[in-house]
Amino acid sequence: MASRNFFPLKLTPLALAALAMTVTAPVRADTDIDELRRELAEQKLLIEKLMAAQEAQKAQQEKEIQTGGPNRGTGLQAAVPAGPSIPPLTIYGVADVNMSSADSGYGSKTNFGSGGYTASRLGIKGEKAVADGIRVVYLMEAGLSLNTGTVGTGTPTLGINNTTPSNGALTSAGTQLFSRQIYAGLTSPEGTITAGRQYAGSYLASVSESSAMGSGLFGSSATLLTLISSMPTRLNNSLVYGKQFRGASDNSDMPITRVLREYEQPVISVDRTDYGLRLTALRQIDEAQTHVRVTNLVFPQAFVIPMSSEMTISQWHVPIDDHSCYWYAIFTSFGAPIDKRLMRQQRLALYELPDYKPKVNKRNNYGFNAQEQRTETYTGMGHDINVHDQWAVESQGAIQDRTREHLGTTDKGIVAYRKLLVEAIERSQSGQNALMMADPAVARALTGPASIDGIAPLQTWSQYWVDADLQRRRQSEWASVRLAQD
Repeated sequence: MASRNFFPLKLTPLALAALAMTVTAPVRADTDIDELRRELAEQKLLIEKLMAAQEAQKAQQEKEIQTGGPNRGTGLQAAVPAGPSIPPLTIYGVADVNMSSADSGYGSKTNFGSGGYTASRLGIKGEKAVADGIRVVYLMEAGLSLNTGTVGTGTPTLGINNTTPSNGALTSAGTQLFSRQIYAGLTSPEGTITAGRQYAGSYLASVSESSAMGSGLFGSSATLLTLISSMPTRLNNSLVYGKQFRGASDNSDMPITRVLREYEQPVISVDRTDYGLRLTALRQIDEAQTHVRVTNLVFPQAFVIPMSSEMTISQWHVPIDDHSCYWYAIFTSFGAPIDKRLMRQQRLALYELPDYKPKVNKRNNYGFNAQEQRTETYTGMGHDINVHDQWAVESQGAIQDRTREHLGTTDKGIVAYRKLLVEAIERSQSGQNALMMADPAVARALTGPASIDGIAPLQTWSQYWVDADLQRRRQSEWASVRLAQD
């Protein structure tokens, strides 16, 4: 943008009074009056031009602040045309004020505090495309105490957060401005590397990265971190590398795991279908786009889940007795063929033939290795998520007491599924066919169901996932044949 310099025009009360006196002062000749009128008209026109130019300059400056610089938005969209529009600069924060009242028997005391439920904070984050597939990322986050106006708590200790077990609910130790986090780095398809003051990996694993099921699966950070001696929440002078090992959402370069982690509180809907249930989760990315994730329950015990824009996995749980079941995993690729030999090698590394019984199980503590946990992984159970899932499920016991559950709004899929089970039992007892007890002709016509993970227009997302599934089937070598037959 070309720079323009304008001299400021500031009319004080004295100047306005002088101008008024000039206008109303008596003059001795018509020529003098006409000359004065011309000068006033020229001054008025100049003032209007200056004010218009200043307003335009102010509007341009505000636009550049919102977009991170001249032509910022255009450059990012040109660099990443297929992805969602990512705000180059985001100002965010949490304001948590709480009130507590206690009566010790000698009188009551009421206090106002900050961070009763979660830590109050103010932060700035953003990213900018610098090359094909490479973006600069940065974040600066300050902990605040709303009741006192102070920043941070306590005296900073060099190197680590402090010398005592950390609590993730605190604004963090230290009086530095950006006591919670401050870092910058690069992200690409090969991973993300950042440097600065950042969360420790152990803290992330316990509160935000614990599993595909969500945060807190391994326990509460308020209790877990204090059990492990002097585990820090944040580390100064830290260098962090991470990589997403899951595919990107359809119509986007954003990894599925990043969407699930950064866009919380999805709007979840559950719809009954002729095969079971369709679960849709919406996470709004910006004013125009939303992330759409469609998963399915094929009644009575199969789940169809998107893994990438080209691949889905169907997990089929077949009961053996009242305490155990077989678990079949069916991978479906609409693009390149799956490497069956490699996949079989990976499975046989953890399972024994001929029954495919897991080599790591409850009897050998799921392969837990303390040295690995200290130096390599958080769980200490290897890198295969199937082992982690097996431990999470089996450690609860073969039979769970459902009367001790506390289902919430995100469990609406569980509620709907149990209603289907009750209906199926009642139909079977009355001699009727339950859901999915189809005759051969109906069974041959069944296809799908669609399982999609992608970025869609906010207003037309409901049609997006239908069209996206149809498009990939038409482009698929094997699925297009089935479509032609239908």
